[in-house]
Amino acid sequence: NILWYNAPTGDTVTAPVVDKSEPGRDTFYVTQTMNGCESKRTMYIAEVYAKPAPPTVRTIFYCENEIAVPLTAGGQNLKWYADINGFTPFSYTPVPITTPVGISTYYVSQVVNGCESALEPMNVVVNPQVAAGVSLSKWDVCEGDTFNVEFTGISTSATLFNWDFAGCEVISGTDAGPYTVIARGSGTNPVHVTITNYNCTSSDTAFVKVNSLPAIAFNIPSAICANEKLEVKSSLPRATYARYIWDFADGAPSATEGYSPIHVQWSQPGMKHVVLKGYSPGCTVHTTACDSIYVHPLPVAKITSFSRNDICSSDTIMFTAQWGMDYSYTWSPERYFELGNSIWTPATVHHTGYIYLTAKEDATGCTATDSVFIKTRPCCEVFMPTAFSPNGDGKNDLFRIITDGNHQLSSFWIFNRWGQKVFETRTQSEG
Repeated sequence: NILWYNAPTGDTVTAPVVDKSEPGRDTFYVTQTMNGCESKRTMYIAEVYAKPAPPTVRTIFYCENEIAVPLTAGGQNLKWYADINGFTPFSYTPVPITTPVGISTYYVSQVVNGCESALEPMNVVVNPQVAAGVSLSKWDVCEGDTFNVEFTGISTSATLFNWDFAGCEVISGTDAGPYTVIARGSGTNPVHVTITNYNCTSSDTAFVKVNSLPAIAFNIPSAICANEKLEVKSSLPRATYARYIWDFADGAPSATEGYSPIHVQWSQPGMKHVVLKGYSPGCTVHTTACDSIYVHPLPVAKITSFSRNDICSSDTIMFTAQWGMDYSYTWSPERYFELGNSIWTPATVHHTGYIYLTAKEDATGCTATDSVFIKTRPCCEVFMPTAFSPNGDGKNDLFRIITDGNHQLSSFWIFNRWGQKVFETRTQSEG
């Protein structure tokens, strides 16, 4: 015999109706009647709670075959479901399965004040696993050598590559490579790659030994004369490099490769550049040394005139040289030029042969030579045999003057031991 009221006193009996359209509180009063007697009114409060919001969730990422942990969400008294219908919740917090690759969806609600929220989907993404790997074409190189770097691991089309070549210079290559790299910096250098496929990462490192090249050097003077031979060689021990390659520009060297001294000369004046390249054993690159040398032009040495030729032996003739500023001159054979050296000088020429002029530029010390051929004749010399054989065989039968000179015989007498003239002629062929 339950009776309901809307107020603590008065009012009429009515059936209680709770408004559940929005959160709030409704108050009712209730009595019971026993044996015709009604009890005092008791307050009855009906509390309508707001439906809780769904739990806060985030997408969970795993790598393929990664060990997973139970799912979590932001809320209380969580309930997990396998489908959106929410028929039967899991009796436990589910743990995602990380194989195969793909997206799995779970649904979760929270219960607050006995009220269950709507279901919130939660995605679990399993991405392909990646594995980094680095391979080098050379593990031991010379500084400046090139070597190749290849990715040998497992990646996908979405994989990002982050390379660190330890200061080496990259010539070509992107992403997975291969890369062509120039070795820089001596020592054992790491080549490192880190790859990322969404949330999955992997790293690998390979090491390359970079050997430094010793500096190469040679010494040459700052200047030289044209056509002067210069000896050059490396100033390093022979075994430092396997090959020594020279470049003398327009010079004429005795060789262009080798450690032994090389002789070179330049015919054309001007600044010349000499380059030496050293190739170490097993290295494809070289070390280079450069230096410059100035080639001075030669002075002008020219015998411009001489007074005559085809002269008598020991005649004196005059020689003239072309004048040059700050030139000094030397004539030879020296015994012919008793009056010294100048651009105009007499010479007593005793025999047929060359007369030489050497011109020297005092500022550079460079010299040049000119020559002229002078022919002499025995004009006044008289030669007679020390013996003869008058036996009629046609050989040395006559005792006579035998010199063929450019002279006229005035007289030729022969006397015996007692001073008596036994022969006389004015003809050179007679005897």
